[in-house]
Amino acid sequence: MKRVFVLLALLTAFMSVGVTSAQSPRPVTTIQITDDVLLEQPKNLGINIGFHDQFGASQILKNLLPNPGFEGSEVGSIFLAAAGASGNRIQAQGWTVKPIRGNENPISYWQGGELEILTGAGQGRNVAINDVTLDDGRFTFHLQFDGVAPAAGDVIAVRGPERPSYYKTTVLDNVTYDRTTARPGSSGDQALRVSPSDRPNQPDFYKAFDSTGRDGARTAGKLRIVDGAWNISYWIKAEHPGMKAIFTFKRDNGVVFHKETVGLTTEWQHVQRTMFIPAGVDTTWRHRVLLVGIEILDSAGDVWVDDMVIQRSDHKNPTAFSDNFVNALKQLNPGVIRDWGLQMGSSLDNQLADPFARLTTGYHPHDTPRNWHYSLHEFLELAQHVGAEPYYVMPPTWSSQEITNFIAYLAAPAGSHPYANRRAALGQPTPWTHVFKQIHIEFGNELWGYNADWQPGQGFAMDGAIRVGDAANARFHLMRVTPHFNPNKFNLIIGGQVNFPDFQGQVQRRSGTHDSFALAPYFGDLDRFATDAEKYGPLFAAPSQDVNIGGRVMQARQSLDWRNGEDTELVIYEINTQLDPQGAPLDVTNDWYTSLGTGLALPLHMLTYQRDMGINTQMAFTALQYATPYQATWHNVWGLLRDVEATQLKRPGWLGMELANYGIQGNMVETVVSGANPGWTQQPMNTIIRPIHVPYIQAFAYRGWGAKTSIILFNLSLNQEQQVNINLPTSVTPFGKATIKTLTADDINANNETGNNVQIVTDQQFMGGWSTVIVPPHSMMVVRWDW
Repeated sequence: MKRVFVLLALLTAFMSVGVTSAQSPRPVTTIQITDDVLLEQPKNLGINIGFHDQFGASQILKNLLPNPGFEGSEVGSIFLAAAGASGNRIQAQGWTVKPIRGNENPISYWQGGELEILTGAGQGRNVAINDVTLDDGRFTFHLQFDGVAPAAGDVIAVRGPERPSYYKTTVLDNVTYDRTTARPGSSGDQALRVSPSDRPNQPDFYKAFDSTGRDGARTAGKLRIVDGAWNISYWIKAEHPGMKAIFTFKRDNGVVFHKETVGLTTEWQHVQRTMFIPAGVDTTWRHRVLLVGIEILDSAGDVWVDDMVIQRSDHKNPTAFSDNFVNALKQLNPGVIRDWGLQMGSSLDNQLADPFARLTTGYHPHDTPRNWHYSLHEFLELAQHVGAEPYYVMPPTWSSQEITNFIAYLAAPAGSHPYANRRAALGQPTPWTHVFKQIHIEFGNELWGYNADWQPGQGFAMDGAIRVGDAANARFHLMRVTPHFNPNKFNLIIGGQVNFPDFQGQVQRRSGTHDSFALAPYFGDLDRFATDAEKYGPLFAAPSQDVNIGGRVMQARQSLDWRNGEDTELVIYEINTQLDPQGAPLDVTNDWYTSLGTGLALPLHMLTYQRDMGINTQMAFTALQYATPYQATWHNVWGLLRDVEATQLKRPGWLGMELANYGIQGNMVETVVSGANPGWTQQPMNTIIRPIHVPYIQAFAYRGWGAKTSIILFNLSLNQEQQVNINLPTSVTPFGKATIKTLTADDINANNETGNNVQIVTDQQFMGGWSTVIVPPHSMMVVRWDW
C-alpha cells in the first residue's frame, strides 16, 4: 500500500498547477507542512464595518434615510479639567469659543445634563450640570452640588440631554422639528414640520443621496443604481383640511422614479407605495444626485412628516443591513467585525433605540451633532448573521450606571435585569454571551490624542498614556464587578499607538483590568515611485520589518513584556495603507492605493502578524469608502469595496482577505522551507529604515480536522514565477482533488475601479502528499485539501 501512495504522489506532482519538466531552469523552493501548532484556532481576518453614508459608497442600511424618525440630538464629550477648578465650577482645558456649523449655541449642548469625573481624586463623582457659560472665552460648567474638585488634567465626561432638533441649515430654513406631535404608535417623540418656502423650482423639503460623484470625488460616478422593487412609506398630516402635497423620488434634473400628489387631512395618514423600476431607467453614464422631496401645493399651510422609509422591497436577510452588503460580508467570511461609526457621543439608550427613535449624536464642542448610526443591537444581529465575533467601540462618555446596564444587556438572562429585558424586547431573549464565543469591547477610539482646539481628538481624547490607563482601568473594573460578567466571554481592549511603542508599557503600568492592546499599523508611502520596485518592494518588505527586532509591532510587544504585560494580547483594530498626501502625484497615488500590489500587501501584513507574533484578532479598515478628502483632493484609500450598490466591485485588498479566509482553518502550523528560497534585499526607502532580506515566497499553513490542510502562498517577486514543492505532513493520507485559488493579474498596477480586472481564479487538481505548483509573479495562492 505504501508503494501505491508513493506512485500517486509522483503522478499527481506532474498533474498539479503549472507543472514543469525536469529541464526547467526555475529555482525550486520546498515547503514542508508540519503538525507543529503555531497558533490554536486562528481567526479569519476581520473588517471594520464603518458607518452608513447616504452620500457615498457606504450605503449599507436597507433604508436610504438616516434619522428616518426626524428625531432630536444628544451630545457627549470628554474634556480635561483646567487648573483652578472648584467643587462646583470646572473649566475645560483648551476649549475656547469657535464658530460652529449650524445655528445652535454650543453651550446649550450640556445644560441640564450631567458630569462625571473619570480620573483623579474625584473619580466616580457624578453630578448634574446647572449651567454652562463662557467665562473668559472658555467653556465653564456650573454644577448642582459642591464636592471633590478635579485637579488640572483630570478627565471629565459631560453628557447633555436630548435636544429637539438635530440640525438647522440656512438652505432649509423653513424646516423645523416639532416635539408636540408624532405619528400614532411611533417609538419616537417628534416629527418634521415643513412650512412653504419661497425657493423657486425646489421642493419645500428634500433629502439628497448619492452625491459624492458630484460634490466630491468626480470619478465615483453613481454609487447607487435605482432599479428593481422599491417600497416608499411615510406618515403625513396637514395644518388645514383639503391641502395637497407632492412627494417625489428622482434624480436631480433627471429621471423621476415616483411622483404622486397626496390629498391631506389634519389627521395622520400612512402612505405606502410599492413600485418596480426597470433596469436601465437609472442610467450609469450620467451622474445626478438622488433626491426625495415634498412640495406643498399652493403654499396652503404647514405639513408634518414622520417615520419615512425608502428602500428596496426585495431584501431577504433579516438584519437592518442591505442584501448586497450582507452578501459581500458572507463572501469575505470575517472572523471579527468592528463597530466604529462615530458613536462616540451616544448614550447607551440611544445605541439600543430603534431607527424611528434614534437620535443624531455628536461629541465635538464646535460642531453641530449630526452623526446617525446603526444601533448596537443591529450590529450584533449582523455579526450573528454573518458568523463573526463582534468588536464594539464603547463611547468613553458612558456613565458608571450605563456600563453596568451595558453588561446586563449583553450577558444577563431575560427577566433578571431591565436591560436584559430590553434585549429580549428587541428580539434576542438569549444573552449575547451565549451567541458569541467572545465579545470584544474597546474603550473609545484613539483616546491617546490631544483634546484642545483644532486637534482631531477634541471632544473625546485624553492626552496621553497616564490618563488613558487610569480611565480605562476604572471603567473596565466596573464591568468586571457586575454580577453577569464572565471573563472568558469578553476581551477588554485599550487602544494603543504603534508608532510610539512605549505608550503600551506606560498604560500597562496604570491599568490591570484590560485584556488586550489594540494597534493600527497603517503601512506604506510613495516618497519614491519611479518604478514598480520602488512602489511595491518596500510595501512587501514592511511586514517582515514590523515583526523583527526594532520593528514597530515587535517593539509594542516588548514594551508590554517589560512591564509585566506578558499575558496582555495584541489586537489589530485597523490596518490598511496610510494616507500619503505628500509623495507622488494624486493620480499615481490613487492607482497605487487601489492596485493589486497594495491589495496583496494587506493580507500579507495580517498573516505575518498572525504567524510570527500570534496576533489573532485583526480588522482591516474599512469595508466601504470610495475616497477620503484631504485638502481639496480625494484619495481612493481605505474602502475595500469600491461600492456595494452600483458596480459592487471589490478592490484587490478585499479579494486578498477573502482568499486568505478561504485558507484559514483549524490550527496554524509551522512550515519548514528548504531549497532555493530566493528573495531580495530591500534597501531603505518608503518606510523601510534599514536593509532587510525578504524571501519571495511567504507561506502560511493550516491543519483542520482529519486530513483537511491548506497553505497560503505569496510570490512577492514582481516579474518571476516561482516553483514551489509542497510536502504534506506524514499524518495526512492523500486522496482526491485539491482546490487551488489564485489572485493575480498581468500587471501589478491593475485595479478594479472600472471592471473586474483583478480576480480570484479557481481550479481543482489531483494533488498528493508531494505536489508542485507554479506561483505567478505578484500573486497570492491558496491550496486547500478537503479530503
